[in-house]
Amino acid sequence: MFESRVWYKEVLTIVIFFILIYILTALFIPYPFSKLVVFILHISVLIWRIRIKAVTVQEATTIYLIWFAAGTSAESLANYLTTSPYSPLISYPLTVASLFLIIQLLYKRA
Repeated sequence: MFESRVWYKEVLTIVIFFILIYILTALFIPYPFSKLVVFILHISVLIWRIRIKAVTVQEATTIYLIWFAAGTSAESLANYLTTSPYSPLISYPLTVASLFLIIQLLYKRA
């Protein structure tokens, strides 16, 4: 897993798409429906990256599960750690940093 020497570029590409999807759907789609749209678009981005052979299925699954666990949703680790009024401004960098840290540990382990 994460055997490519440029894995960080793919992770960064996916994370930027995830953040943009989350922000744009929060702006234009009402709350109950935005969760479903965000999920569908996240899966679409992962399938797109798998189809062009940028990441494997295992890598894409790992990236999504880490993003979901440490992500920016109300149930996420980042929102538990940041309870300030500037929570979204802090939680995005915290999420991206934790994602890269976990994947770096997985990469070195393999």
